[in-house]
Amino acid sequence: MVCAPRSLSQRELENIARAYIRAIADILGVDKDIPAPDVYTNHQTRAWMLDEFETILRRR
Repeated sequence: MVCAPRSLSQRELENIARAYIRAIADILGVDKDIPAPDVYTNHQTRAWMLDEFETILRRR
């Protein structure tokens, strides 16, 4: 999938960030893997990702 982050709304960026974490949640964790920030991520993007991961952990 090709994505141009600068052309997306904040809501679209949030939806993508959260969907990404849901897709890779099984391989994330303290003793598993921690994704590094990538192009066009900022504190808000990382906050959405952390929030989504914490939500997933509470459901398990």
